[in-house]
Amino acid sequence: MIRVLILFISYLFFACNSGPLEKALKSDPLLKSIYNKSDLYNTQIIYSEIINNDGQINFKEFEYNLDETTYFYPASSIKLPIVVLTLEKINELRFSGYDITIDSELNFKQLSKTGEIVYNKTNFKDIIAEVFLISSNSAANILIDFVGYDSFNKKIRERGLNQSTLNHKFNPDPFVHNQWMITDNQGNIISADNSNHKLILNSNLKRLKQGTQTIVNGVKIQKPFDFTNKNRSSLKDMDGIVKRLIYPSAFKEEFQFKINTEEYDFIRYWMSRFTFEDTGIEYQGKEYFYNAYNKFLFHGDTRDDLNKDIRVYNKVGEAYGQVTDIGYIKNYRNNTEFFISATIYVNDNNVINDGSYETDSIGIPFFSKLARELYNNLLD
Repeated sequence: MIRVLILFISYLFFACNSGPLEKALKSDPLLKSIYNKSDLYNTQIIYSEIINNDGQINFKEFEYNLDETTYFYPASSIKLPIVVLTLEKINELRFSGYDITIDSELNFKQLSKTGEIVYNKTNFKDIIAEVFLISSNSAANILIDFVGYDSFNKKIRERGLNQSTLNHKFNPDPFVHNQWMITDNQGNIISADNSNHKLILNSNLKRLKQGTQTIVNGVKIQKPFDFTNKNRSSLKDMDGIVKRLIYPSAFKEEFQFKINTEEYDFIRYWMSRFTFEDTGIEYQGKEYFYNAYNKFLFHGDTRDDLNKDIRVYNKVGEAYGQVTDIGYIKNYRNNTEFFISATIYVNDNNVINDGSYETDSIGIPFFSKLARELYNNLLD
């Protein structure tokens, strides 16, 4: 009898932790095919409903295939905490007596073999906007040289995010091989020294080697790609970062980011912009970009007639066949809201670095359909 009761309780627990998510995954042929082959697609999902009891925020989380011991490459999604820690450092400098804000005119320079290079943006506001609107590698790499690898890895763990590591910059970027020197209008150097940063190797993780073949310098070699020294995060960490940004009061003070109300509003604003909104108008008409370029969740498979009442506060990442989006979705007309973070591996030929991935045919439609199904379920 006791055993039967335990099994019944276990069933209820599983149902609570997978119910609406499992329903959504079985509602569409594409989603169902991915649901049935989670190992092939290295799929992980966290879906969270918000419980608001008179201002006390809690999350009811539903997980699918979540595993912090399985590696996935976070790609550009890890740019989100880089931006947050940029704002933290600006605060630290200001408290130390520097006259600096996100709008301050600064100098971003680096020395190359061909001479001095000056970046075309002159303040952190515009650089951060580039990170969110088009996921600019150059802009994110400037922020890395401002925050510093060692500082990032230390501070992210202080916020209770222990599975996230920054080891390298983002490619492609024509300026990636040189460090940016950042100075304020008084000539003070405020960038970090990244010349001797400590590499934190990934270990004791499944899927650290992926693919059966790898393209290296244009040549196909017969061995998998090794992610041991690459950037890392867990989906739980990335989901936690978004939740800290949207509902900081849901976390203990020690685990909240050290930014003020205006800075929270600033980062939320740019997280929620479509690519062609605000200063993003400059990218309209350029090859490759479209208005939902930075919104895989809900809107990613749509080119026209976007419903801008439904806002996605997110950061995407896509490289080596691994596609990730971490976000918070809210419809401001009916106040429907939820969090959804997911990652999926779409590399049918199992060759790493050949640029041939099923991002457009499987990856982005997966995120869009999943978010819409979860949204519609909340309306039922």
